[in-house]
Amino acid sequence: MIDLPKGASILILIDADNIGSYQGIELLFKQLQFHRGLMIKRAYGDWFAAQLKGWQSVLTEYEIEPIHSLPTPTSGKNATDIKLVIDAMDLLHSHEIDYFCIVSSDRDFTPLVRRLKQSGRIVIGIGKQNSASILKNAYHQFINFDELANFNDSTASQPTLQLVSGTNNSSTKTAKQTNSKTFTKELLEITQTAYKNVTSNCGWVTVGQLETHLNQLCQQKLKQSFSCKLFGCNSLVQVLNKVGVFEWDSKQPDGTNTKNKRLRLKQAA
Repeated sequence: MIDLPKGASILILIDADNIGSYQGIELLFKQLQFHRGLMIKRAYGDWFAAQLKGWQSVLTEYEIEPIHSLPTPTSGKNATDIKLVIDAMDLLHSHEIDYFCIVSSDRDFTPLVRRLKQSGRIVIGIGKQNSASILKNAYHQFINFDELANFNDSTASQPTLQLVSGTNNSSTKTAKQTNSKTFTKELLEITQTAYKNVTSNCGWVTVGQLETHLNQLCQQKLKQSFSCKLFGCNSLVQVLNKVGVFEWDSKQPDGTNTKNKRLRLKQAA
């Protein structure tokens, strides 16, 4: 099954003109059928085209909203791409979307992927095996659509949406291991560096002070804005607790504003 955090919201944008086959789409939504978070599903294409005739049952069964694009005199591709990009940016600003999933092998979406990542969103790609490397590497994770389309319900090792650091994974098991080790290490490095940027004597700092430096460091190291979701957390306090190297000021009164809460590196006993 696709592994998403409980309650996470996901936007799935499908470039049907580019993908053509709907078989992998069926499996994708079967794996997501038990997810209870917000899920927006849209498929873009020329729905009068012969190659998309088989999609009707899939659109109906999985409640995917079809967005029609009239072909241009040269190609129907550009109109579809533009509509998908506009919707992605509109929904980025109008909804609290945690995961963006783009189903396409079109390298023209690379700037969109980078823009979404800069806004602190987790971006997953599903596309064909021969997709351009520049597109694959732009995503947090790229899932081979051709392999996904060949899976069936009895397949034991199905790919999962696990966050990785902008690289293409050929093995789900390796992806999970890399994700856990890499992001735990990066989280530790980033938070400790942010702390040292605020104070040089291991004194108390506020959550608000750390947050400012975390944003700067994420842009430098991860090339995107800091987001608690990147590290599987819902708040900055959870992120700082996850690191395990900080202690909180127990003398502060209950109800202290989160940004004013104080912490420091754990002191030796």
